Amino acid sequence: MSELELEIESEEEQRFYYSFKNQYLQIVPIYNWKWHTVPSTLSLPTQAAIFSLIQKYQKWNNISDGYTIQILKKVISIAEKNFCEIHEDLLTFYLDLLSQETSEGSSMEYISGGTKITDGNDQTWWKIYSLDTKGQNILRILEDKSMISKGTTGLRTWEASLRLSEYFIQNPKLCQGKNIIELGAGIGLLSLICAKLGAKSITATDVNTDVIQRLHQNIESNKPFLTEAHLTIPQAGKLDWNEKELDMSRYGDLDLIICADVIYNPQNIEPLVNILSQFLKAIPSITIILCNPLRQQSTYDLFLEQLSQHHIIIQKELIDTVPVIFCHDKEFSQIQMTIINKKD
Repeated sequence: MSELELEIESEEEQRFYYSFKNQYLQIVPIYNWKWHTVPSTLSLPTQAAIFSLIQKYQKWNNISDGYTIQILKKVISIAEKNFCEIHEDLLTFYLDLLSQETSEGSSMEYISGGTKITDGNDQTWWKIYSLDTKGQNILRILEDKSMISKGTTGLRTWEASLRLSEYFIQNPKLCQGKNIIELGAGIGLLSLICAKLGAKSITATDVNTDVIQRLHQNIESNKPFLTEAHLTIPQAGKLDWNEKELDMSRYGDLDLIICADVIYNPQNIEPLVNILSQFLKAIPSITIILCNPLRQQSTYDLFLEQLSQHHIIIQKELIDTVPVIFCHDKEFSQIQMTIINKKD
């Protein structure tokens, strides 16, 4: 906790600041920002802490000027509506960003409802996900700004991964001391969350070469956090769901398979069920947890049909609790969780 954060005196402003901190560092889309903790005043120490936070992380995390302008505009508006003095350095910084945007004619597309984001140069940024409300227990994840990049959707974190991560944080015993494999791990947030929660071992798998490279990069980036806390380091590797016979000697000690947002493409359903079936035959007691938004019901029905053909019995649960840790997409208020061999 920084010295400036300690100078924020009122609990009301502390809640506002930490909400701001977690959302800004997670680079939550503008349309999903939650301003419900707006305080009755916005003191200079709170504004100073916000300015210090942006100065520290904006360039380091490659957060776009356009995004920062939109957020600061709201902060300054809140201060003005409450008849608060505006922090001089914060206001100067904001006006400088606006001036640069005008003079350079930079092409920016804010995250205000669309899916495409351009920032002039780079197409990636570092998002910081905090496992607590004050931004102390963190993971740093390199993500693409676009939904689809290099022909894959696997270079960014998706809603189901966030919701399943939060579910595990609220139910840590599901991960603690377990040998876990993630299928379709993407860039690795969920696997790294499991590491943070005390998993015994974690293997994060995907099939796309670019995704696996990014997965390695994110694991390496978070090694210091995990090593300092004496936690396991996830291993990354390739696993093709179309393999007819997996070498199960590599996976004999597994306790848990996790999958987030892998039930979206009908073409992937048969290979997915094929690979799950192989694991269940080799390790009958293994638990499998799949999590996906309720998008296309027909695709999920196809998944259930394929499971039935393999005589795989499931339990269905909805994750519909209000998220309290990560910032989520309002569009997906309910997430379908499918569990095989649920343990008490």
